[in-house]
Amino acid sequence: MIMSASERRASNNSIPIGHSADENAWVQSTYASPLGLLRIVHNGQQICRLDHLSVSDIPQLTIVPLPVQWQQAFRDYFAGDLKALQSLPVTFISGTPFQQAIWQAIRRIKPGKTATYKDIAEQVGHPRAYQAVGQALRCNPIAIVLPCHRVVCQSGALGGYNGAHAVGQARKHFLLWHEGVGNHSQHVLNLPEYLANA
Repeated sequence: MIMSASERRASNNSIPIGHSADENAWVQSTYASPLGLLRIVHNGQQICRLDHLSVSDIPQLTIVPLPVQWQQAFRDYFAGDLKALQSLPVTFISGTPFQQAIWQAIRRIKPGKTATYKDIAEQVGHPRAYQAVGQALRCNPIAIVLPCHRVVCQSGALGGYNGAHAVGQARKHFLLWHEGVGNHSQHVLNLPEYLANA
C-alpha cells in the first residue's frame, strides 16, 4: 500500500526526534532480534544509531543493558505490535539538513504501508530528488525505528536496504512480511542462511 496524500501531510509534532546530544555520554546496547543482533547506540535518553551487528564488528563504546522500556518496545514490535517503536526517542548527530528531513519523513510512514522514493521527495519539497532520497536512506543511522524498509521503488521493486545485497534484501523482505506488506514469505524462509553468512 502507498501512503495517501493526507498521510504524507500528517503532522510531525508527535515524533520524538531531537537534534542535540552529548557525544561523551554515548554507550551501546544490543538486542537479539529475529534479524540477528542489533546494536543500539544511545545516551540513556535518546537513540542516535541502530544497526545490524555482524560477528566481525568490534565494540568501541561501553556496553550497557538496553533500558527496560526500550527492550519492551522491541519485544512488542517483533511480537506483532507494529506501533511499539514509534515512541522511541531518537536524535541526529550526523547528516545534512536534507538527509535529516528525509529521515524524519520516513518515520511518518505507518506500519503496514509503504511509500515510494518519489513520494518522500515530494513530501520534503524536492519532487525531482528521488535519487537523492535513496542516497539519504542508505545513510539512515537508525534502522527499523526510522523505517527505510517501508520505502520502495515506484515500479514495486524493493530498492536497497542496509547490509550486503542479499542480506539487506532478506532483511527488508522480512520486515515488510512482518508488517503485513506483500508476499515475502519465501525470502523470509531463507533469512537464517543469509544471516549466517553476514
